[in-house]
Amino acid sequence: MSAALGIIVPALLIAYDWRFVWYLWGGISLLLSGVVFALVRNSPQDKGLSLCGAPLEAEAKSRGVIPQAGTQERVKSSDVLKMGITWHLSIVLILITMMWISVASFLPVYIILQVGLSVVVAGLAITIFSLTGLVGGFAWGFI
Repeated sequence: MSAALGIIVPALLIAYDWRFVWYLWGGISLLLSGVVFALVRNSPQDKGLSLCGAPLEAEAKSRGVIPQAGTQERVKSSDVLKMGITWHLSIVLILITMMWISVASFLPVYIILQVGLSVVVAGLAITIFSLTGLVGGFAWGFI
């Protein structure tokens, strides 16, 4: 999505102003969030999974225990926040996001002001940056 925005946004910025583009993408994001909230309803049981911390159905059957519906203990948010892996993953995601925002914010300004190229070229540079991140993310996931 961000790769496509690198092509679309410069054209919209030239035709309109940045406020219009900001409100447009904000409205689209809110609309899509509402659609996802209304349509996506997945419980772990729908996907053949058990709740976090609950014994797997096959494991429970092998022990001769058949869990009753509604008797599984819920995991508390405070317990999840006490887990080290939660904080580790959160910090890694924050750092990656900060790096991406820094480059995505700085690169177009640098290309336009210092190099002297057009807004379209700056958008293309962000598109290439986003696409390489997308491809690299998928490739890293398989490694």
